Amino acid sequence: MTRVSQSARALYKEFTMLAIPLVLTRVVDTSVNLIAGILVGQLGEKAIAAVTLCNNFYFMFCLLTFGICNGTAIFTAQYWGKKDFNGIRRMLCLNILIGGCIGVIFAVFCLLLPKSVMLMFTDDSAVIDLGVQYLNATAINYIFSSAIFTFSSLLKSVERSKFSLVASVVSIGINIFLNLGLIYGKFGMPVLGVYGSGIATTIARGIELLLLVILMFGRISFLRHSFEGYFSWEIGFMKHYLKTVLPVTFNQGLYGIGTMLYSTIYGRMGTSAVAVVSIVSIVQKCSNVFMTGAAASASVLTGREIGAGNMEGTYHNSRRLHRIAPLVGILCSLIFLLLTPVIINYYNVDNYVKVQAFHLTILLAISIVFEACNHIGIVGILNSGGDTLYCFMLDTIGVWLISLPLLFISGIILHTGIEVAFGLTLVEIIIKSFFVRWRINKYAWAKNIVNKVQKA
Repeated sequence: MTRVSQSARALYKEFTMLAIPLVLTRVVDTSVNLIAGILVGQLGEKAIAAVTLCNNFYFMFCLLTFGICNGTAIFTAQYWGKKDFNGIRRMLCLNILIGGCIGVIFAVFCLLLPKSVMLMFTDDSAVIDLGVQYLNATAINYIFSSAIFTFSSLLKSVERSKFSLVASVVSIGINIFLNLGLIYGKFGMPVLGVYGSGIATTIARGIELLLLVILMFGRISFLRHSFEGYFSWEIGFMKHYLKTVLPVTFNQGLYGIGTMLYSTIYGRMGTSAVAVVSIVSIVQKCSNVFMTGAAASASVLTGREIGAGNMEGTYHNSRRLHRIAPLVGILCSLIFLLLTPVIINYYNVDNYVKVQAFHLTILLAISIVFEACNHIGIVGILNSGGDTLYCFMLDTIGVWLISLPLLFISGIILHTGIEVAFGLTLVEIIIKSFFVRWRINKYAWAKNIVNKVQKA
């Protein structure tokens, strides 16, 4: 066996060992949404549409928060490679403060302007009324989730993802129990329908956050030391931090706004169109857990190598990691195809909606392979190497100059079916995959950001 093949095998082994807890955590997190979606799905199309549109607002929050977390994780992973614990503590504190502010803003909208939020997506009064209930019930969850995302991001970067997995498993058990009880009045609880589902989700997330705090600060010793280090933010550090994080955050923010506009267009195409897309999207999120876990694993390996100063190894490893992305995509696609028929048939919707959902399944199954290449390439490799501006441009062009115009023209102007309109939004995924591969092979994207901070 050659030296190259030995190093490649060691890389893939470490990649797999890192990915397993990350994938399992994503499986549990996604299962919460899946089970809640299925339980709400028994209440009919209006309830499905309402919760889906509320979750699109939550998805925008997630993208903004993930933007902060992913940008911060670039520093955290490189600090971890250098074993600079003071730097890790500093990033954790900054992430909590910024993410918390985002959570409070979204919570205020849910409490004070829930109807305005729903009007961004639909003009169906019945859907709006149900959505207002759900937004009110989940308002505090935005604050809980911002902290959970922050802690989970740090645990991923310092290779302690098993703590997130434990907290998520507890959360899903509580969520299922409370959803069954509060939606349908089981276990002696009141019948609250959609509102009950929101309450269940909020309580479960609050308990998950508490457990994460106990595990993190109880088991990771360097987080308990030198608390003044959490607030050591020099001007030079903030300059490099913002230069790196802002493109990631703007990227996620613009992508989130674009996703909201997708939902607005689907909403104008009718409640059944929203129901179709929501059913398929729930299954897609389940199949994508492998893609997300693989990208997270790749980001840890990439950032760690850069932080340790091994630039040549970083470039070699990036090509190896991106080479297995299509295999991850095929796995996700197969899981998606297997899950879809089972889950679609469980929903209480018209057969016409189910047929349309099956059509969308075929389109997504093809695009998932390309999406895996993009996700691992962008999130796992390029962003982790500090190439955030290129990723920002690539994602922004894909959503705003390709997908949204095609969706608007087909769905609003030409009034095509949901299959055509939805299929056209997937074109940018295929186009983007070629530019991602070109950039990775160019060997000009990796930057040792933490060294620049020290020299500033």
